[in-house]
Amino acid sequence: MEEIISHAVIIADDEINTQSVSTGTKVVVLDLEFNEEETYNIVGSQEADPYDHPPRISEESPFGKALIGHCVNDVVTVEAPAGTLKYRIVSISK
Repeated sequence: MEEIISHAVIIADDEINTQSVSTGTKVVVLDLEFNEEETYNIVGSQEADPYDHPPRISEESPFGKALIGHCVNDVVTVEAPAGTLKYRIVSISK
């Protein structure tokens, strides 16, 4: 627990940049295969909870890594066990 706390980084709400996907942002993506919108919160690995609503995914997960740094309208490719998945970023917010 001490190790986790010693490496913790607190991100103030006013430090969150919504121009691109980063830790602390909420991202709406369009699944290009199924034409369905999905919403995710991008969080640190200790906060991840895929069962929350909307799901909180880690910036270190394959999906999180694929999204980080991308902007609205970017198409992101994610390599998954089921194959290659493509998403378009619809919106980024706090």
